[in-house]
Amino acid sequence: MIFPDREEDLERRVVWLIDRCRETQRDRIGVYDRRERYFLFGTNGNDSVRYNRIESHIDLVASFLYAPDHAFYNIAAERNADEFKIKQATALQDEFNDDFQDNGTNALFAESIPWSLTYNTMIVKQGWNDVRGQGTATLISPHQFGVFREDLTALEDQEAFTHTYPLEYHDAVMRMVRAGRQVDIPRMAVTNQTYDSPFPEMLTRMIIAGTGGLNLQGNILGQINPEYTPLDTYQPQTQHPMVMFTELWAWDSETNDYRIFHMVEPDILIGDSRRTIKAMMSSPKHKLILETKAKRIPKKRRQQEEELIVPGEDEFAISQSNLFMPGENPFTKVQAYPKWNYFWGKAHIDSLMSLQDWMNERFEQIDELLERQAYPPKVGTGFAGLTDEKMEQFGAADTWLLEQMPNAKLEELRPEIPDDMFAELKEIGVLFLEASGLTEVISGKGESGVRSRQHAKELRQTGSGRIKRAALALEPSLVRIGDIGLKLKMRNDDDPITPEPHEANGKEVSEPFVPAQLATEVKMKISGHAHSPLFVDDARETAMILKKANAIDNEMFVRMMHPPNQDAIIHAMRAKARQEKKMLMSLPPEQRMQLISGGKQQHRRR
Repeated sequence: MIFPDREEDLERRVVWLIDRCRETQRDRIGVYDRRERYFLFGTNGNDSVRYNRIESHIDLVASFLYAPDHAFYNIAAERNADEFKIKQATALQDEFNDDFQDNGTNALFAESIPWSLTYNTMIVKQGWNDVRGQGTATLISPHQFGVFREDLTALEDQEAFTHTYPLEYHDAVMRMVRAGRQVDIPRMAVTNQTYDSPFPEMLTRMIIAGTGGLNLQGNILGQINPEYTPLDTYQPQTQHPMVMFTELWAWDSETNDYRIFHMVEPDILIGDSRRTIKAMMSSPKHKLILETKAKRIPKKRRQQEEELIVPGEDEFAISQSNLFMPGENPFTKVQAYPKWNYFWGKAHIDSLMSLQDWMNERFEQIDELLERQAYPPKVGTGFAGLTDEKMEQFGAADTWLLEQMPNAKLEELRPEIPDDMFAELKEIGVLFLEASGLTEVISGKGESGVRSRQHAKELRQTGSGRIKRAALALEPSLVRIGDIGLKLKMRNDDDPITPEPHEANGKEVSEPFVPAQLATEVKMKISGHAHSPLFVDDARETAMILKKANAIDNEMFVRMMHPPNQDAIIHAMRAKARQEKKMLMSLPPEQRMQLISGGKQQHRRR
């Protein structure tokens, strides 16, 4: 899209884009609030239920879709690369996997899974912390996000999208001052909520007797009881004044890149990335910073005689409107159940809420049945006098009653208890598993007719097709998070990485390098779909088959198995290999050749 140059026209255009992106946000907040209540409390109301099956079941499904201790990235050099490039890529892979675990991105992605199943989508926003010198990741709820067209499922296809977030009032004032908008400070909309609630808190405790319209937008008649049992809603509350900021990312056709605007509610524009970069390019100091950052992720990388060549002017570019990275945005959509024509996808909890309501109803009925069994209703006939006082005595311990009427009797109406009143609840549990594509064998329960371990394994593989499809739907999100994280590391990280020694001119050398000096293009993938426990056994069996066929060495076998203390095992294996090679090279040539040929012959006999 094309943006106008005049300040007034540009501000109106930005406000219009933000309104279009947030057009359905209010309606979606009401839906998200209902789903969140079912996830946290098992009901849409404030009354506690006997058992919240949804929360435990969502947690079970999330554990099958992603396991934090199994997620590893495979960073491979380009095909037919030499040994030096391959060892560089392997060293960068180990370093990046350590960062992925240490900076909290791995745990944050695991936290996003159950909430994406609840809401329908979660957003991960990445960045770089210059103080700590590492990548950062923030979890964004769909309450705070909006897109220009909801019929486009890919975020890269959107012409514009917004991220709305609260800032403390004093921080907002400082940003207004830096933007030169001091006169607009009184116009800022101040609130103390992180996002708009669909209804006031008092209204959630209101007994509605009637409305003046077709919905709750009209006059409401009802009663409110201010005395109630305290219930933790798990919602953040703050007394600090907050100001809502909206970050608009829009595709600029003139710069052929994203253009970022910052708007303070209600309609105060304080930031334009294109104008910011233009101002920075006019300053020699800031221009040098932009060029240095751009050169760290060049379009091409060259190497000549194992010496890195500094990219030329034609091999890197400075974006005219994107301060993050050319052609990239920091947002990644996490969605396990997509829908082909709806950006937000499907909320898995929608398939479970009716089952939870059914379970709540049955629990109440069972509780009432057992209550009537323990304290059954009574029918008294032939009693005279003070019947109320007499009836109160029946049922209490060590009580007796003297009645002079000859035909007086008391009959208890005990309800008939079914043989297995919990049978239906068990069937509801099976339906929970069926709704998520799980079976009792996959979830760890026994199955009648299973004859052996191999038979149980075949049943797990046959019945895990649906849940595996959901796990595979998360893999593109993980790959994009890794790709953005690697580019941020190359752009900002100056810590040297030492690869494994390689032979150069008859000597073993190990040249430290920073991530930006990687001498080859790399491909990033999730190692063997290992982010899900459903694929762990398959990956390990594949590793064992390749090892038996001598298709991989011991180090690659260890990397594919991902045992505890993997780094220590690899270091010990490398030290042992160097020691054996040193001992072999110290022998006379005849004895060395005899040992080498004898080892091969012994290997053939085996």
